[in-house]
Amino acid sequence: MGWERWAKSRYVVGNKRLKRVGGAVNILDEAGASAAFCEKKAFKLKEDMRVFFDETKGVELLSIQARKVLDFSSAYDVVDTATGAKVGALRRSGVKSM
Repeated sequence: MGWERWAKSRYVVGNKRLKRVGGAVNILDEAGASAAFCEKKAFKLKEDMRVFFDETKGVELLSIQARKVLDFSSAYDVVDTATGAKVGALRRSGVKSM
């Protein structure tokens, strides 16, 4: 289902798009080709981001959710939405992330 897109060793988050509500970014591979599309849900106390196969949002690949509410240096769980299995974690490093 397109998991070969994740075979690269490095990915880049593209330019942030302004939306009426929430935010969205393209995730690019090393060659600059689109690997996925990420959208942040608006009006959530706990950050909630979804990674889709592409901008049509037809196939959801990953869910990235903050562990705590309104935490400046939060940790996030990354879950494969097809299986519900946790596949990793991310951490924001407070002031450095600004």
